[in-house]
Amino acid sequence: MGFLRRFLFLGILSVALFAFAEGLFSMAIVSYNVIFRTAPLLPDRARRYVQYDEQLGWSPRPNLHIRDMWGRGVDLTTSSQGFLGDTYFDPVVPKTKVRIVCSGDSFTEGTGVAPEHTWCRRLAEMDHRFEVVNMGVGGYGLDQAYLRYRRDGNLLEHHIHLFAFIADDLDRMKHREFWGYPKPVLRIENGALVPHNVPVPRVRFYRPKLVQAAAYIQGLKTAEFLQNLFNSKSSRERVTDDDIRALALRVFEELNQISKARGIILSLVLLPEQREYAGGRIDMWRQFFRTQTAKNGIFFVDLIDEYRAMPRAEAKELFLRGPSDVAGHLSVKGNRFIAQALYPKLLAHGGVA
Repeated sequence: MGFLRRFLFLGILSVALFAFAEGLFSMAIVSYNVIFRTAPLLPDRARRYVQYDEQLGWSPRPNLHIRDMWGRGVDLTTSSQGFLGDTYFDPVVPKTKVRIVCSGDSFTEGTGVAPEHTWCRRLAEMDHRFEVVNMGVGGYGLDQAYLRYRRDGNLLEHHIHLFAFIADDLDRMKHREFWGYPKPVLRIENGALVPHNVPVPRVRFYRPKLVQAAAYIQGLKTAEFLQNLFNSKSSRERVTDDDIRALALRVFEELNQISKARGIILSLVLLPEQREYAGGRIDMWRQFFRTQTAKNGIFFVDLIDEYRAMPRAEAKELFLRGPSDVAGHLSVKGNRFIAQALYPKLLAHGGVA
């Protein structure tokens, strides 16, 4: 009996010592990471040209010119209105022009290429009637692109609105942060889109190291336990793919209503990502968009079939390689491809022609 008690005691002591050592090492690792490895989650280059925005999370700083922003000879310029490029746009469209507003994320903004090489600007080169306004912003979800257009696009008279997006923009609508930085989210309440998490919390934007430090601390099991203990299941937000489909459809319907009220031609443009050459989850989304936009009379342009029709080696050239913050974005050739594929589809629309 004494032997059994000693064995049990040693077993409990061993488990306790192991738990103590495990906790001590976890604390040591977290402390090391917080002290020596914290760095802004938002890429340094991106932080140079965006500013805190209480309605959108972040937006481009106006009146910027950053040399070699995306590499040697690839500068970035923003206008006094905070749009990509150095052109100031009068609220009223010149009589000889057809103004196009391009909304979207980094694939529209042109991350990795100079403003003159973006697909939005290429459209103006292909048709000199066009005057283009690039409202794309890196990291935006479908929600932020919609909210920026509602706020800033409303200030400019225009004839055509190209609302471009990639599949990732849909998933971004699930979350209240991106790159570790807070953002607004949209939710449907009584049939209407309502922004939440607004005003967007400011502290994380101006204290970027806190963002990563918090991420390391949340990795502790104690932090996870306390978070689960004090956050009831009812207070935790779970957003499903069905929720995202409903949100996306409501965003498209709202954009369509705005366009009809102002006499604007709306075109939703689905842009390809490199990984979608072989198919995948995007095809489910494409079928959904085709069905719903046709039902609601919304002009939907899907450029993925044109992308997949290219030889694989040529298709790879449409996307950038290099640092992680530019890799996978459209190259100069990729932006040209988008403009060339999109232009005839625009002209096929009776209102544009």
